[in-house]
Amino acid sequence: MKSTIIPSLLSATFFLFFHNANSQQIVDIRFNLYADSVKTTIDNYINVEGKLSNGRYIPLTEKEISFSSDYGRWKGNCLLIDKKDNLNAIKITASLKSNPEIQKSTTVYVQKYDDPGYYLTEQDYMNQLRKRQQRSRRL
Repeated sequence: MKSTIIPSLLSATFFLFFHNANSQQIVDIRFNLYADSVKTTIDNYINVEGKLSNGRYIPLTEKEISFSSDYGRWKGNCLLIDKKDNLNAIKITASLKSNPEIQKSTTVYVQKYDDPGYYLTEQDYMNQLRKRQQRSRRL
């Protein structure tokens, strides 16, 4: 008799523990942006985290979040912006699919300077330096 009660009790405890661990509800969301601005012509990953009822935060994806913005198009968590338009800022809204009343909005600024999209190599830097020196000699 004891040999069947203990495994049953352990199974029930194990089930309840993992059921409670997996049944945490998302009670709030927040943006956790990697940068203070977005760039044109690249994928800008918009990180949204969900606060669970136990206080922990977890990352959320397009499976849990609906994204919208006043400009650009979305590919998953990534916001894509055309370089054509001269924008100063974009308002982004994220809402929880399971409870659309839980939503947050933020405004992110669009970078204005041209980004070559890569880091300069030593050779590129030296070429630019030579060009600057040649221009300054002409003046």
